[in-house]
Amino acid sequence: MLKTPDGKLVTFLLQKEENDALAFLGPVPDWLSPPGETILDILEERGWSQADLVARMACPPTQIALLINGKANITEEAAYKLERVLGSTAGFWLSREAYYRQALARWCC
Repeated sequence: MLKTPDGKLVTFLLQKEENDALAFLGPVPDWLSPPGETILDILEERGWSQADLVARMACPPTQIALLINGKANITEEAAYKLERVLGSTAGFWLSREAYYRQALARWCC
């Protein structure tokens, strides 16, 4: 599932040719979700709220809300903060963001 820029939730299915073309990125699922869903999953596993994440990352609440909703890109700075707070690497978060934005651009075109 993903959100379009106007906020609609849609399921994004990749064609086999697109999967093959993106194979260099590793296994490509036939669905897509914004990185914020991964952040929410981790928060839920840890029993944290978004306010807990705001405090731990020392970010404005609006920035966290925008990241979680897929309306703001995960920058290098945000990726390093997510790495420090959530334990995944900055590279993971930047790759997750890049893949999401690329697939979103394909869907919107």
